[in-house]
Amino acid sequence: MPTPSVVSVTPVGQLNGDVDIVSNGASETVTYRVVFDGPGSTMVDAIFASTDSDGSVPAFGDARGFLVLTSKTANMNRATALEWTVQCKYVLPVPGQEAKPDGASLWAVRIDGSSVPYEVSLQTQADGTRIVNTAGDFIENITDEAYDEEIVVTFSSTSIDFGTLQATKGKVNSDTVTMTINGVERVFNPYCMKLVAYTYSFIWDVSGVSYPRITLHLKIRDVTWIRQVPNMGYRKLVGENLVLISATATTPYALNDEGTDVLAEGDPMVTIPVTPQTQIFTGLLDGIGT
Repeated sequence: MPTPSVVSVTPVGQLNGDVDIVSNGASETVTYRVVFDGPGSTMVDAIFASTDSDGSVPAFGDARGFLVLTSKTANMNRATALEWTVQCKYVLPVPGQEAKPDGASLWAVRIDGSSVPYEVSLQTQADGTRIVNTAGDFIENITDEAYDEEIVVTFSSTSIDFGTLQATKGKVNSDTVTMTINGVERVFNPYCMKLVAYTYSFIWDVSGVSYPRITLHLKIRDVTWIRQVPNMGYRKLVGENLVLISATATTPYALNDEGTDVLAEGDPMVTIPVTPQTQIFTGLLDGIGT
């Protein structure tokens, strides 16, 4: 009897994202239909036909990155003896268990998000007027709670530039950054994203080659990382000279836009923008997406 040949290997489901992938804890089970051109095929034939020999990557890919095969099972359709159903169980790799996909420079990407509160100082009402109490006195030192979005990006890479990583630490993006998170493209405007920290470790693949595993901690501030500080001081401009406003003052005065006088009572506080150190983020985040 001649050895049967593989006619087709088809993931069960559609290739538009509806492939039959059943969540089972941290693993995924992918079902294939393998068809031969004649009888005589074995379970081993069906299993090796369903994936590459190492079984490491589903035929239709996976948006979250590289998957590692843990087990395969196969059952023949006895009615035809030509068709097998093969189930491949995969897990998302963890550092130390990854293998580098051929030709990849970035793989096993994971993106997590959270909300981080911080306090902001309130100077005025929404209409720009100073905040006062019921007696009409100004209320000072008011704080409110705002929130940053923190995005943690973890990935393995052969192309990470540690010089760029170090230079970007603590900096804010000067360019527009685009990331794909769970298939949805998000655009972050300049001055909104800050690399607050990073960590790295090294993993080894089955051939003994080591690769860096990078984790980036990014904070997104929708109101931008440009700070607004109160325009205050002990001196004012008189002509081109700085002149002390009062020899006995123990706290600075709120100044007007020109710095030539103290603000009149009831005028809203003037603020000065302070731009943080910036860096181009595009190179650091190229190819990041899930």
